[in-house]
Amino acid sequence: MIADLKSLATTLYVTIDDAIQGHPEWVPYRPKIGITPKLSYAELLALAHSKH
Repeated sequence: MIADLKSLATTLYVTIDDAIQGHPEWVPYRPKIGITPKLSYAELLALAHSKH
């Protein structure tokens, strides 16, 4: 079961990352000032999905 969840999270991350790379206009604007994010949008969405 855990292996299936890890595979799902990996597949979800790769799918989101590929979609964002292909459509950069989908990514919200991030200002250059302030705290630099440590997670990409794909990583954040994959983590959020795997917690449910």
